Amino acid sequence: MKTTATFLFLSLSLPAYADFAQVTDADGYANIRSQPSPNSKIIGKVPDGAIVTLLYDEEDDGWRLVSYQTPQGRTISGTMHYSRLKSIHSYPELPSASSDNQFGCGMRPYRLTVKTGAFDFPLHRQDFTALHNKEYNIYTFTRYKRKPAIGNDGTPPTLAYRSIVLNGKQGHSAVPEADFDNLFQPNVQYHSCFYNRKTDTIYLFARNSDGAGSYNALFIFTKGRYIKRLIDDNQI
Repeated sequence: MKTTATFLFLSLSLPAYADFAQVTDADGYANIRSQPSPNSKIIGKVPDGAIVTLLYDEEDDGWRLVSYQTPQGRTISGTMHYSRLKSIHSYPELPSASSDNQFGCGMRPYRLTVKTGAFDFPLHRQDFTALHNKEYNIYTFTRYKRKPAIGNDGTPPTLAYRSIVLNGKQGHSAVPEADFDNLFQPNVQYHSCFYNRKTDTIYLFARNSDGAGSYNALFIFTKGRYIKRLIDDNQI
């Protein structure tokens, strides 16, 4: 009972924080449980090699609160033992450089380039959904192109991604615009790349912020091809 109470306290009181980790389990999968105990109910299974979101930067006797999005799009949140997790940041970091609006990283034969730029809010105003506070006559912009607007903290965004492209021996692979067009206020100074040599996978990690609208994003490339994007769940 003491362990459970401590874990619930951490979950409710800590500030929102997220990171990403790869599941590593010789059995081929790891269990997500309802409570931080090996005897608690199994509420989901995550295949070996899959990526989960670590929702808080805290452990409770070796357990972490995680969130996993299934291939069918369902999100499962619960606890997983940290011995089954390998942080993305534990992989070797690739050499990188950044300027005001561009980030690059890589090693032969790969080169990943991120470009950002000013966002013309008046031009795209019709694509936003807003909540109107009539008392103060304030609009909060919560959705963009019918998706959650992430990183703008409800205000008109001023910065956005332009492109994310990986060049390699098999040509180039670009992240589709639909996978980044609702991610605002990117900060290239806080982008980094990590490389899993065993699977030939590059993880592009981005920690973006506009005050209270901070969020983490992960773009995954395997064998030179773009695979998927993950966003920390507290922003969805």
